[in-house]
Amino acid sequence: MNKDKEMAILKMVYDTAHFKSVSNQESPDFVLQHHNLDTGFGVEITELYHSESHARLKNVSWYTDHLLNGVATFIGKMRRIFK
Repeated sequence: MNKDKEMAILKMVYDTAHFKSVSNQESPDFVLQHHNLDTGFGVEITELYHSESHARLKNVSWYTDHLLNGVATFIGKMRRIFK
């Protein structure tokens, strides 16, 4: 991932204006330092997902089947209720 994209993702999560410094590095990708502290903390940008559900769909192999089984169960219950 290029550094401009990594910085854009970092700014979605952290308001970089609230930090004394944001150092662009390789590992971790960034080190952020608060105004009142001498030490900073590292941030590694790996992947960006639009939502938790999107992340699960991409990374949890059984998630889609689990959702569809839940929907099928719900529809079955609704059919019994509205007969």
